[in-house]
Amino acid sequence: MAAAVVNTPGPQWDCARTSEHRFIGITSWRRLLDFIGGELHKAGEREAADDLSQLSDLCDQMDQEAFLPLTGGDLAPQIGRRVHQYCDLVDRVTGLLRADGTVVTQGLSTRRLRGAYGQYCKINGFGCCVSFDLRLWSRCGETPLWLEVLDTAWQASPLVRGTLSPLFDAAPPKAREFEVHFYVPLHPRLNVDLEDVVADLAEQVRSVANVLPNSGSLSQQPAALGDGPADGTGEAQA
Repeated sequence: MAAAVVNTPGPQWDCARTSEHRFIGITSWRRLLDFIGGELHKAGEREAADDLSQLSDLCDQMDQEAFLPLTGGDLAPQIGRRVHQYCDLVDRVTGLLRADGTVVTQGLSTRRLRGAYGQYCKINGFGCCVSFDLRLWSRCGETPLWLEVLDTAWQASPLVRGTLSPLFDAAPPKAREFEVHFYVPLHPRLNVDLEDVVADLAEQVRSVANVLPNSGSLSQQPAALGDGPADGTGEAQA
């Protein structure tokens, strides 16, 4: 007999009858975990529900990092040109901010990592990095461009979280915490020319500078960062 769809008691399952005595049931991890989580909450099993939530987060991470089959569009040269232009935006924005005194880059280097390019700088004594970051873009969404904010010792300390509280408490939030580091998304303007994009991104960095109190001088290099100049991967900027 031909397979026939069978009605199920809920949306968690798809079921088909393949013969008189055989059925095939299909579901997904997301649908299954949502169903189990709902039943645990109904039963008051809060601890088990919390454990299930961790498994759900792991499934989300696996979905985000899964290597999907490539398509022709993935190999289009426009993608490569855009990536190069995002890196160029980092240099242009940092140069504009250096010229007006918002940031200091003397003695600091560029960040060059797998999937990331940025410029270390000081803003009111805080260690910062204006960067193009594929990891943040893929995991946090929003934008390919970010401003990381560290303390005067180039550490992601609670001081930074407290200082950025006006941005974290905004609706919607204007700062993000990711892997115990603190970032401000920089949103490029759409449908405008290059000069307007650079000027607006620079103004977004200045708005963060207005939140950071002047903490005086700090160490010349972010030596505590494994991805910084201390490991010799960057180039010094004048």
